Amino acid sequence: KKSIRIRCLTRCELETTIHEIEACINSRPLTFASGEIEHGNPLTPAHFLIGRPSLVQIPIEETGIAITGQDLREREVNRLAILDTFWSKWTNNYILNLP
Repeated sequence: KKSIRIRCLTRCELETTIHEIEACINSRPLTFASGEIEHGNPLTPAHFLIGRPSLVQIPIEETGIAITGQDLREREVNRLAILDTFWSKWTNNYILNLP
């Protein structure tokens, strides 16, 4: 298990969170993102890495562990809180320090 502040994640949850963060970073436009259709999609790091915009599909594995709906809801709330913390730090610490 890994912990992020007071939250503990299983290996699978940690890997999922890291993959989602990676997908978010690699899907960010490298250029100005115009709202006009004729300009097409802006280039992202994913275009260079995988040749297309990043649409991550994380495979679901059968583990044989019984998980209740309440467990899933709690894990989702936890996962979203971790992702929000990442974006807050990314925005406040990294983006603001770019030249």
